[in-house]
This record gives sequence, structure tokens and C-alpha cells, in this order.
Amino acid sequence: MVTRTRCPWCGKLFTKGEAAQVYCSHSCAATHRHSNREPIATMAAGELANGENPRYRQDEHGQWWYYGSTQRTRARIKNCVICERPFLWTAFHHNDTCSQSCGQKSFHGKHKGEFLGSNSWRWKGGRQVRRGYVFIHQPTHPSCQGNKRAYVAEHRLVMEAQLGRYLESRETVHHKNGVRDDNRPENLELWGKSHPPGQRVNEQKHCPTCTCWDTK
Repeated sequence: MVTRTRCPWCGKLFTKGEAAQVYCSHSCAATHRHSNREPIATMAAGELANGENPRYRQDEHGQWWYYGSTQRTRARIKNCVICERPFLWTAFHHNDTCSQSCGQKSFHGKHKGEFLGSNSWRWKGGRQVRRGYVFIHQPTHPSCQGNKRAYVAEHRLVMEAQLGRYLESRETVHHKNGVRDDNRPENLELWGKSHPPGQRVNEQKHCPTCTCWDTK
């Protein structure tokens, strides 16, 4: 038997498909039920970290909603796990932070150290060349403690191996032939203070095959 009844929300007359059907559509059922609920997110926009987001709108009852491309979703209020500021949260919000900035801090806090050294996408084998000098990845070196630096100049490491001790901060290493990446022990010389760039006159060569100043 076909039964026609009136929708309690929109007043439209419709044919019941099932005995338990009350509303003419899912839209009317959801809207009517939501209208009878107590608001669960009633704070003003200025009090919320993301209250100015145009996708979030507040209805006449004070309830906040997130408006997607085709539907809206009820929003709740949570406190950010980083800054503790209240923000609007929905089922589509997959983390407990109020912003991208706080999200990055939360991510790096959970994965601290996981993307350093050989795990980094920028890893090049632990060897870099800067300004002509070679640097080696040595995060446990005393000169790297207390700062973010993890690389030490190779010529300093070679000199330390020759001396059997760590160099002091005031000590520098001179390249005799002026080639900054030539870190052979016989080409390095320890200085007790900062030294000027270049070579001594008797260390310079007139051409690549010159032997005028070679010492025997």
C-alpha cells in the first residue's frame, strides 16, 4: 500500500519508501536534527586561531560549521597541542594543531633527529665543498657541540690526526701551495693565529711544471 505523508521539516508531501521513513530526504532529516541540537562550538571568531577562515561560519545559534565544496560539517573546539590556543576542528582536520606553523613544530618534535645526517634528502655522502675548502660530516667533533654545525674542515681534521690532539679555535691551517682542497699532510702547515690568504713568495710557482722554488 502506497502511503503519502508530509515532511515535518519542509512540509513537502512525499511517498514513504519504508515504514520508518519520516523525512522526505536525507537533507531534511539532517537539517532538522542538527537544528534541535545544542551548539557545541560557540566561541567568537576573535577568540579562535582559525576563526577568520572563510570556510568556517557560525549560525544563528552560535554553532560553527565548516563549509566544503558540496556539504557542511559541524565544527568542534580544541586546544592546540603546541600553543594551547583554541581552534575549530572537524573530522577532516587530521591533527591537533591550529596552524601550519604549529603543525611543523609538532611534526619535528615527534620526529626529532630522524631526518639528519644520512637520513636527510640533502645527504651527499658526508662531504661538501664550500669556497674551495673540503668539509667532512663530523657531528660529534668538539667544535660542533653547542651549535647546529655538523661539518668540520678536512684540513683541520688532517692536522689534528698529525698532532694527535684537537686544534684550538685560534689555530689555523695554511695550504702551502694555495690549493684549498689539497689536504695532503705535507701540504699543510699549522699557524698559531689567523694567517693571510695566498702563498709565500718562495712557495709560488711560475707555471704548473715550475721547479724554481722546490727544496730538496
